[in-house]
Amino acid sequence: MSSGDQASQRQGRRRFDAVHLWSTTVTGAAALGIALYSLVALKAGPETDVTLPHVVRIAQGNDVWLFLQPTMSTRHRTETVEVIDGARLELRGKSPSGPLPAFYWDELGSFSYNFDSNDLSYQRIADPGPLLVTQDKPQQPLMVFVAEGWVFRPGRYEGELTLRRSGDRGTFTREFCILVTADVMAKFKSGGQRRYFEFRNDRPRASGEAPRSSCYEH
Repeated sequence: MSSGDQASQRQGRRRFDAVHLWSTTVTGAAALGIALYSLVALKAGPETDVTLPHVVRIAQGNDVWLFLQPTMSTRHRTETVEVIDGARLELRGKSPSGPLPAFYWDELGSFSYNFDSNDLSYQRIADPGPLLVTQDKPQQPLMVFVAEGWVFRPGRYEGELTLRRSGDRGTFTREFCILVTADVMAKFKSGGQRRYFEFRNDRPRASGEAPRSSCYEH
């Protein structure tokens, strides 16, 4: 083999070694970066989403019972578990008159469909308590709020649901509104305390109808 061929071979081997070293270094750096990112994400607090439902149910007699089922979910897996340890519901009329309702979280429940009556039946599940939210276990609790000695009147009501995070880590607050008409008031009166009515915020608009608001309406 000529000296020129040997030099060319040595040069090719050096080039291969350099490329191999470079690719190994890049691969190792990328693996380290992914590992560090995963560790930081695992150690970070959960990124929790809270979404209000399209339906709330309301019963009214001497008191108001409001059935609300928010969805709580965490997008990433972390070592820290999100714990919701309290809830508060506030309502105020657009044109306030009289005292504001003092809602409290009374219990957790569920609805089941009754085929014979073509209606829903309510069952109490538990007292209010902490709710654990993880990526593997999102929560959709049916929360029942009660305002004693207060009733709706026709009009628009602005509301806030506030969920308290454990460990003094702040709160989640979601706003909504409810429209109560004279027709609904008549149904409340005839239905009594234990008859609940469905309010939705996603009803489609009929042809030629004015745009609907984003409020819950019966």
